[in-house]
Parts: sequence; C-alpha cells; structure tokens
Amino acid sequence: MNVDQSLTLQRAAAEFADAFVVMRDAFMAASEDEWTGGAVIAHTDPAGYLETIRSWSEGKNLPPDWCPADCYLIFADDVVVGQLDIRHPLTGHLRQYGGNIGYHVHPGYRNRGTATWALRSALQMLEAKGVAEALLTCAHDNAASIRVIEKCGGRRIADSPRRRYLISTSSRS
Repeated sequence: MNVDQSLTLQRAAAEFADAFVVMRDAFMAASEDEWTGGAVIAHTDPAGYLETIRSWSEGKNLPPDWCPADCYLIFADDVVVGQLDIRHPLTGHLRQYGGNIGYHVHPGYRNRGTATWALRSALQMLEAKGVAEALLTCAHDNAASIRVIEKCGGRRIADSPRRRYLISTSSRS
C-alpha cells in the first residue's frame, strides 16, 4: 500500500505532542529508540522536545557544534508516521555521520513509500534554499534506507563509518 497521496509535513510544535507520543511509543515497542542521548527530552517532555526542535530551524537552543535544522513531523491524516530533519549548513560531524537529511518512519508505516516521499520532499526544500546536492548517510546494514536513497538518485561516495551518498536536488534530475 502506498500512502503518498495522504502525507503532509507539519513543522514540529507542542500541539502535536500527543500524536508524536503515539509514534514514539510504537518505536519503543519495536525496541527502537530514536530519541536517546541529547533527545531524551522526547521521553520526559514531548511538547518541550517538539518546541526545542522547532527552535532549531531558527538557530536557537542548538546543542554545541550543531547547525540549524528544519524539523517536521510526517502526517498521514491525523497520525504522526515519521519525523524529517533537514540540516543546513553541514558541520564536520554531519559530513561524516548525518548529512543534510534524516528521517525516521513509524514501524507500522514502513514499506508504504513514506520514506521515499519524505526524502523527495526534503530534496525539493533544499533545492529551494539553493543547495545543489544533498549529502545523506546511513548505516551499512540499513537495507531499507539504502533502497530509498538509491531510488531517489543517490550516488555513493567515499564511506566514513557510515555509507555516504550525494543526491542532486534539482527537480530536473
């Protein structure tokens, strides 16, 4: 089942905390915690977490050595089915470990085109900001992310501890 037609992006905001918690708990039930380390606030204060990541797009409240990031929740109707982060400009650390775009898809909404839709949306946003190529990284064993990145035109470049790809943001590609 492909959900592309019903997906929308909303900037992270406290008003979406309850819907975010449902997604976060689905990750936890699947033994996946995307919010460890510096994002532990997502467990203790979800509304505060969403407001914090929203402020990052304005360059506020950034952890040391972090760059501004546009943080979105991916919705299918009223359900949060993922998170999309668009980082700009890149720090040295992000050039090796994170890249311009990061996404997480709710375990119950995988293999439906959500990640592909999110990546394509992020590429359009970066193109609008004047970024010609986006850097993406993923774990060497993340077959699903590898498929999505390559489906969207990613060409592999020299690896670091993670697989690294460049993707043209041009809508003409």
